[in-house]
Amino acid sequence: MILAKIRYCAPVWSGLCSASDHARLDGLLQRSKEYGYCADDVPTTATELFATADQSLFKYYYYRVLRAICCQPVDGSVICFM
Repeated sequence: MILAKIRYCAPVWSGLCSASDHARLDGLLQRSKEYGYCADDVPTTATELFATADQSLFKYYYYRVLRAICCQPVDGSVICFM
C-alpha cells in the first residue's frame, strides 16, 4: 500500500526530495524487501523507483497527447514533427 502511494506521487515530487529523503526511501524499500512485503522486481533504490515512474508517465503522455499534436496524417501516411 505504501509503495503504491510512493509510485503514484513520485513523478510530482521526485525532484523535490533531498539526499536524506532519498536515503530514508532507500531504507524503506530495502526493509520492505527484506521482510517480504515487496516482490523481488521492485526497484531497490528511490532513484530507480522515480526513474521508472517518470518513464511510464512520459510514455503515456507521448502516446496520448504529444503524438496527437505532433503527428499529422498527410496523403495516407503519418508525418511526425518530433
